[in-house]
Amino acid sequence: MSDMSRPDAALLAEQLPGADLVARGLQAWARGEGSTVEALLIAMLPERLAALGLAVPVAAFRVPDAHLRLFALLGETYGDGAHVAYNALQRRVDKYVRVVAAGLPA
Repeated sequence: MSDMSRPDAALLAEQLPGADLVARGLQAWARGEGSTVEALLIAMLPERLAALGLAVPVAAFRVPDAHLRLFALLGETYGDGAHVAYNALQRRVDKYVRVVAAGLPA
């Protein structure tokens, strides 16, 4: 992200682990696309992301069973490997949240 004048820009700096997923998820929500992999990742932890100062759309707080929807979506692509993909994505977003919350450099 090159526009560091936006409040979210610093929190979505490309060097932060998982920032790419978070940025794409927020962009998907902004387009009204709440069923992409990245959008569902946002919907799994909207409170934590909002607490970091990110502008999480209200709709992301209202997705029931986002984790199950994400797993099903990954199953369409990865089949039996969906659990590996799910865990990897979740670890990346969790690391992003931890790094930003701690104020640590990537």
